[in-house]
Amino acid sequence: MNAKNRWLEILLIFVLFFLEGAYLVPDVNEAHYLGKAARFWNESYAPGDFFLSTPDAHGVFVWTFGWLTQFFSLPVCAWIGRVVCWFAMAFFWQRLSWNVFPRQWFAVLSAGMFAFLQSYCQMAGEWVFGGMEAKTIAYVFVFWGLERITAQKWGQAWIVLGIASMFHVLVGGWTVLAALLAYFLCVLKKQIAFRWQDVWTLPIGGLLALPGLIPSLLLNHGTTPDVVKAAERVYVYFRLPHHLLFQAFPSVFVWRFFALVIAFGAVFVILCWFTRYTKKLNRDQNDESKRINVGCSFLLHFGATAQIIAAIGIILSFWSASYPNDCVGLLRFYWFRLSDVAIPLTFSLLACLVIYCAKLYRFTHFYIIALCLCLFCGAAGVYKNVYRLAHPVPPRQCHMAGINYYQWIDVCSWIDKNTPQDAVFFVPKMTRTFTWYSHRGTGVNWKDVPQNTAGLIEWYSRIMYLYTVEDESSPSGFVWDDSMARQSPNKLKRMGKEYGAGYLVTNARTPIALPVLYQNRQFTVYKLSEE
Repeated sequence: MNAKNRWLEILLIFVLFFLEGAYLVPDVNEAHYLGKAARFWNESYAPGDFFLSTPDAHGVFVWTFGWLTQFFSLPVCAWIGRVVCWFAMAFFWQRLSWNVFPRQWFAVLSAGMFAFLQSYCQMAGEWVFGGMEAKTIAYVFVFWGLERITAQKWGQAWIVLGIASMFHVLVGGWTVLAALLAYFLCVLKKQIAFRWQDVWTLPIGGLLALPGLIPSLLLNHGTTPDVVKAAERVYVYFRLPHHLLFQAFPSVFVWRFFALVIAFGAVFVILCWFTRYTKKLNRDQNDESKRINVGCSFLLHFGATAQIIAAIGIILSFWSASYPNDCVGLLRFYWFRLSDVAIPLTFSLLACLVIYCAKLYRFTHFYIIALCLCLFCGAAGVYKNVYRLAHPVPPRQCHMAGINYYQWIDVCSWIDKNTPQDAVFFVPKMTRTFTWYSHRGTGVNWKDVPQNTAGLIEWYSRIMYLYTVEDESSPSGFVWDDSMARQSPNKLKRMGKEYGAGYLVTNARTPIALPVLYQNRQFTVYKLSEE
C-alpha cells in the first residue's frame, strides 16, 4: 500500500472517530479531569472547591497535559486533547487492521464498526471516544500496544502498555493482563514459540506503570482498615454501582452486550473453519499468512480473556449479595471495563477478516451477507453521528444533569462576574459543570467524588447531610432533596459555616427565606453568610 492511500485511510478513520466523539464541551468527565489539571497548575482556580482540594488519582495526566491550561481555556484544551488522541488512535488502528489482514479500506470498515458497537453494545458504561481525560490518552497506547502485538513485536508491546498503565492504571493494567494471558494461550496451542525476548520487557513496562500505580496505592495512606472498608462500600454500592455491580446494569445494556458476545463466538467458529479449510487446500502458507494467523489467534484469545475477566466480575457481583464486605474490595477494580472495549474491538477486526476470507475462497453469498451487515453497522454509526452534529444539543454533562442549559449558563455567568474569586457555593446535587462555567468552587456535588479514602468518607457525609431531609413515611427515614429547596434556612446557614460555603444556587420555583442576589426563570442565587 502506498503512503498516499495509507494516510487517506488514517484520515477517514479519524473522521469516523471524530464523528463519534465530537460532543460539545464539556463532555463526560472533562469538567472533572480538566478542573483537576487546572487547579494543579494554577492554585487560584476555584480555590475553595472541595473536590479539587483532594489528592489527584491520575497525576501523570495532570503533569503531562495540565500545563496546557496555563495557555488556553479549558474548552480549547479539551479540543486539543481530543483531536490529538483521536488522530493517534486512527493512526494505530490503521496499522493494527493491516497487521490482521493487509487489504485496503478494510481498516476504515472495521473502525466504523468498532465506533458503533463500542457506543451501543457496551454493558458497564465504558467509552473510548468521549471527553478528554486520562483514559483517553491511555487508549491511544492500548491501540499502539495491540498494534505491536499483532506485528509480533511483543517486547515493544509491554513497554507501550506500561505507558498506558502510567496514564490510567486500570485501563492499562487490565489490557496487560488479558494480553499476557492471550500470549501464553498462543504458546500453549503452539501457534507461537515461547521466547524470553518476548517477555523480558515486562519489568520495564511495570516500572513505567509505577507513576500511575503508586498514587493510587497512597490514596488509603493514614486510614484504618475499617475506614477503608467503609469508603469502598460508598464507592461500590452507593456511588458507582452502574459501573461496578452487574445487578445494577440496565437490562437492555446486558442483553445487547451478550448478543455481541454470541456474535463474537460465531466469528470464532467461522474463523476456525476457515483455518482448517486453508490448511486442507494448502493455501497461503507463506510468512505473511503465518503472521496474520498469529494476529488473528491473539485477538480471539484476547477477546475471550476479556470475557473471562468480566465473568469473574459477574460472579463477584452476585456473591456480594451474601457477602458484601468480603467482595467490596475486589469489585472496585472495574471488572467490566476491558470487555466493554475488547469485545467490540476484536469482533470488528475479526468480522472484517471473515469477510475477506469469504471473498478469497469465493463463498459469494456468505460474503455479500456478511459485508452488508458490517456496512450497516458502520453506516448506522455515521448516520447517527452526522444527524447529531446537524441538530446540536447542549453538552451531555448539562443534559444528563436535567437542567436548562441556557438558564444554567446565565446564572453561572452572573456568578463569575459578580462574586469573589474564592467564593464557595452549594449547588443542585446533579449539576456537573458549575465550576467549569463559573470558575467558583462547590462545597460538594454528586459527580465530583474524591478518590482518596478520607475524601470519599467526607464526600458521603456532605452528600447525605446537604441533600436529604427527614421523612418518616420513607423506608429509609429520609428523601433526597437534590435542589436543597426543602432545607431550612438555619440548616443551610449552619452547613455554609461548616463547609466554608457563602452562597447557594437552587431552583427558582421554591423560595427560601434567605437574601436573594440573582434570579432567572430556573435558578436563584442566595447569600448564606452574614457578612
